[in-house]
Amino acid sequence: MVIYPATVFHVFLSVHGWAGLVSAFCVRRIRMKGLDISKWNKGISMPAIKQAGYSFVIIRGGYTRYGDRSLVKDPCFDKFYQQAKKTGLGIGAYWYSCANSKKTGKAEAEFFYTNCLKGKKFDYPVYIDTENPQWQSGNKKGTTEAVVAFCEYLEGKGYHVGVYASKSWFTDNMDLEKIKKYTKWVACWGKVKPDVNYKYDMWQYTDSATVGGKKVDANICYVDFPNITRKKSNTDLAYEVINGRWGNGSERKRRLTQAGYDCYSIQKIVNKILAR
Repeated sequence: MVIYPATVFHVFLSVHGWAGLVSAFCVRRIRMKGLDISKWNKGISMPAIKQAGYSFVIIRGGYTRYGDRSLVKDPCFDKFYQQAKKTGLGIGAYWYSCANSKKTGKAEAEFFYTNCLKGKKFDYPVYIDTENPQWQSGNKKGTTEAVVAFCEYLEGKGYHVGVYASKSWFTDNMDLEKIKKYTKWVACWGKVKPDVNYKYDMWQYTDSATVGGKKVDANICYVDFPNITRKKSNTDLAYEVINGRWGNGSERKRRLTQAGYDCYSIQKIVNKILAR
C-alpha cells in the first residue's frame, strides 16, 4: 500500500500536533511576512499590502464584547476576504475571545464558523485570540477549557486551528500541555525573536507597521501553511467511508483516528447519508 504525503501529515498532526509535524518535516525554514487586520484598518489597500512585500493577511472574523459578552461579526470581514482573494494574498482568520469555559469557547467557535468561515477557503489557520484581562486573566483552567473547546469544534469542521496570545500569556493563563497540539501565534513586539519554552509558528513583532498610510500589526510566519495539505471535510470523508476507502469496524476507527479525524462525527454523517 502506498502512503501518500497527505496521510503522513495527518498521522503526525494527530499524534504529535503542529509542533511535531513542523519538526519532523522541517517546514520551519521559511519566513513569510503578513498582517493581521480588522475594522480598525478599514480602507487599507490589499494591492498596497502585496506591493509592500506581505504575502498574507489574518482577518478578524469578530469579537466577544467585554460587557454583555455578545458575539459580534467584524463589519469588514467579508470585504477584506473578497479583496484579499482578488489580490492573491493568503488568508487566515481570528476571533477575539472573552471565553473562560468550555461552553463559552464552543459558542464562540460556532458563531465564528456559521457567520464567518462557512463556505470560505483559508490558506492559513483560524485562531482564537486570547488576551482579555476581564474574563480570562487569572483563570488558567477556564481559559484553557475554552481554547480547547473552540479548537476542537473548528477542527471537527476541517480547519487548521491555532491560538494567539502574548509571550507571557501562554504560560500565565493557559495550560501549555493541553494546547500543545495547536499551532501558536505569539505576540512579542520588538526586533528580537521571542525565546520561550514552547514552540510557535508565527510571531507578531510589531503593532506599528505602516502600509498605504495605515498603521497595522505585522507578523512573520515560519511555516508554509498554504503548501501543507489540509484535512478533508467530514462529509468528504463520509463518502470515502461508504466507498470502503477506510476499511471497516475497528480498523476504520483506528485509521481515521490516526489520521487526525473524529471517527464518531464522520459515522453520524455516514448514517444520515445511508438513511436517505
